[in-house]
Amino acid sequence: MTKDASDQDIKNMYYKLCYEYHPDRAGGLHQEKFKSVNAAYEVLKDKEKKMRYDDARKYYTGGSNNYSSSQ
Repeated sequence: MTKDASDQDIKNMYYKLCYEYHPDRAGGLHQEKFKSVNAAYEVLKDKEKKMRYDDARKYYTGGSNNYSSSQ
């Protein structure tokens, strides 16, 4: 995802990853990944939390504009 991803883009990616890593679908193999996806979405869906995350990420990564994608 890019920093300027729309709310709908974020939501679509969240649903895609939840489907892929859901424990009922993928067994217990991806339970931690599923938890990580949910935790990330909790930040990215909230404008204020996302802004704080972007600011912190800019500080710690030297201003990179892309979020890592571990797909």
